Amino acid sequence: MSEIRKTNKDNFWAQAEKEEERRRQEERRKADEERQKLERERKDRESKEAAVREKRDKERASQIDQQKKYQQQLEAESKEQEKQRWEAASLISQRSVNPREMFKQRERGITPSDSDTPPATPASPQPGRLHSPFLSKQVNQCEQASSPQRQASPPPPVSAGSASPGHATEPDVDGGHSKCEYDEQEAPPQEQQKEEAPAANTYAEEMTQEESPQVEETNSYETVVNESSDRGICARALYDYQAADDTEISFDPEEIITGIEMIDEGWWRGFGPDGHFGMFPANYVELI
Repeated sequence: MSEIRKTNKDNFWAQAEKEEERRRQEERRKADEERQKLERERKDRESKEAAVREKRDKERASQIDQQKKYQQQLEAESKEQEKQRWEAASLISQRSVNPREMFKQRERGITPSDSDTPPATPASPQPGRLHSPFLSKQVNQCEQASSPQRQASPPPPVSAGSASPGHATEPDVDGGHSKCEYDEQEAPPQEQQKEEAPAANTYAEEMTQEESPQVEETNSYETVVNESSDRGICARALYDYQAADDTEISFDPEEIITGIEMIDEGWWRGFGPDGHFGMFPANYVELI
């Protein structure tokens, strides 16, 4: 009996050891599985975070590129506008007449001096009418060319009685001989006057024929200018312009300026979009 008990006891402890070993192996397996699960979760989380971070970096880089492009575009537009202003200022500085000062003087009713303004420019232009320096120059040339005609006109012939009253009261001593001699003496001046008169008339006709196309062109230009002035000249703004003072107008691109007066090659004046009347650079708009 004692041997049987001893054998059973040994078997019991061997079985207990085996069960303990299986339990430990099961615990190790579960711990390994848990560790592997945590590792997978960690890797998944890190990969997701890396993807989100990469996407955010790409978006930020794209925004930075867009901002750089926009900044470059603004700088290019600013340089272009500065170039336009510089060209307009350079054009004005090259002229002997400052249109802005001339405009202010005209608004105050002061007539500019001859040394500051060209002779063909009127002192007080009427609003709404186009005053062209080219037209005034042509009219001046026509007036100067027509003045020699009046100077070349021959004087009226003087009658023999009024030219020499002494001979009219003188008695006829030698009869017909003295009268013929008197006629011969008086004849050359009259013939000379007759010869000079056709020459002067011929010169006047030639000058009239030469000037007639120019005068017709001037008249037709005046007609077109008057018709355009009655309708009002309009222009569309190409660039943005801000007035420097009350004598200028402000406008944005694509806005319309009406009632334009071309007072100068570089500066015009007209009614802005807000209804204010003032000056603006001519190269900032295009006529429509």
